[in-house]
Amino acid sequence: MTLPEDIAIRVLDISKNYQIKHIEQIEAHGKQRARHRLSWLGRQREGIRQAVSHETFWALRNICFDVPSGQVLGIIGRNGAGKSTFLKILSQIIEPTQGSALIRGKVGSLLEVGTGFHPELTGRENIYLNGTLLGMRRRQISSVFDEIMAFAEVERFIDTPVKRYSSGMYVRLAFAVAAYLQPDVLIIDEVLSVGDAVFQEKCLGRMQSLGDAGRTVIFVSHNMEAVAALCDRAIVLHQGMVYFDGSPQEATDAYYSLCRQDNSSTQLEYRERGGSRPEIIQAVSSAYRPPENGSRDEHGILTITITGRIEPNDPLSNRRLHLAIGINQENGHRLGTYVANDDDDEGLRLHQGSFSYAFRVDDPPLHPGTYFVDISLLCREETVDSLQRCADFRIPHPTSNHYKNRDAAWGSVRFTCTGYNSTMSGPEDA
Repeated sequence: MTLPEDIAIRVLDISKNYQIKHIEQIEAHGKQRARHRLSWLGRQREGIRQAVSHETFWALRNICFDVPSGQVLGIIGRNGAGKSTFLKILSQIIEPTQGSALIRGKVGSLLEVGTGFHPELTGRENIYLNGTLLGMRRRQISSVFDEIMAFAEVERFIDTPVKRYSSGMYVRLAFAVAAYLQPDVLIIDEVLSVGDAVFQEKCLGRMQSLGDAGRTVIFVSHNMEAVAALCDRAIVLHQGMVYFDGSPQEATDAYYSLCRQDNSSTQLEYRERGGSRPEIIQAVSSAYRPPENGSRDEHGILTITITGRIEPNDPLSNRRLHLAIGINQENGHRLGTYVANDDDDEGLRLHQGSFSYAFRVDDPPLHPGTYFVDISLLCREETVDSLQRCADFRIPHPTSNHYKNRDAAWGSVRFTCTGYNSTMSGPEDA
């Protein structure tokens, strides 16, 4: 089958399964024991035999879609959704159980640190090796060699065996090789998270320039803002199947909807928790309601609700407490903290029994994105109860052009101005 001129990748009903082995230790008389590791001699002495069973696990099921030439496609999904398996099939590292993928041109892949590198060879030798594998002549590789070395910032170590590179140096060189050796299709996995923030910005800029130049890019990341800023289209994988295929903004909304479904329980036992009394707060929820129809004349509303319980005769009852609400970016950076007080500004008075507080923020000054909530209950200088990332909310991209085309480098906080003064001079005053 041949691909149409405007299609770079055609995925035809790809599925992939694995056989998972389960081993159970069983006593000689047939009664099942708890699973545990025993030496061969130990099993003989205790009269234990092993029962082996196999389970078929489908990592991918019936994946079908086309990728036009020059498109930057994001693939997102939770851990275990099948993203890495799918990329390995596209990169011809593994074979699908059924189906096939047709790709036009040369493929450059960066799926994990050191993909395609020989550890005993130097950085220089690996650059030429990778270029040769892509079908490039030595003269072509030499024409971009200096650019690769400068981008990776490994000039001093270019003749050192890459097995001695740090993980950051490894991934910088691997990305530079994959991005500069003129592949028709560039496949990038979450490996970019190994690099520092400056390098990640460089990588995103390079991928953007590749897309602008007509190259096709497949980008897998858990950084939803990077996907929204870089990609033309995004696919959400869930349990090995295509859950959503559309615009990056709608795809990230679908992804977070899945996350909320999987974490719908209000139980907080498994959250990161601290304090001297980590049982007072029982549930935290947050939600953002955007303006009606994207109107700039109306405000979006953020609501954070905190419920808990003070048991009878608890020493904390009737004491002055403070609730601190922290708002964080996806990377954990704290944007700000609000401390809730009564009107007398001396703290909240929590009585025995259940309590609930709902806090409303009109038009929060935040750009579109996902944010996480931290909660702390304080008594003077003591932290009574605290929870990190116990709730999240998403500010969607508006349907109007207001802030729609913002650059991700602008940051998360949106500043407003109540007015300005302007002095203008005419030509006669110039």
